[in-house]
Amino acid sequence: MDGRVANEFQRLCRKIYEQFGHDYTVMNVCSARFARGLHVITFNREDADERARADACYRTMSEEVGARGVFVGRAPVDYHDFHMRQAMPAFRDACTGIKAALDPNGAIAPGRYGIASKAAQ
Repeated sequence: MDGRVANEFQRLCRKIYEQFGHDYTVMNVCSARFARGLHVITFNREDADERARADACYRTMSEEVGARGVFVGRAPVDYHDFHMRQAMPAFRDACTGIKAALDPNGAIAPGRYGIASKAAQ
């Protein structure tokens, strides 16, 4: 990660936040081997319009950064399937195979992480 790349992503994500009427909030975490932007979308969960805009903001931002080769590392549970659909088919197949080998009955975290269970198929 270098400053040019970080600023490019910051401009992109700030524009998306503004598009959906949210205040841009990001925490940049860096070390010698990695850098990551932890984005926070603050909204009123009781307000249907704010919930819809927050959802659209999250999905749009995830798709845009994914199109640039960066994928969400820790997704909210409600978005596990959404993110797994963005992954390469070979990765999805590998995750499904590992899940089937370690959990043939689909008892561990069923439906989580967007990983299909062979038992459920």
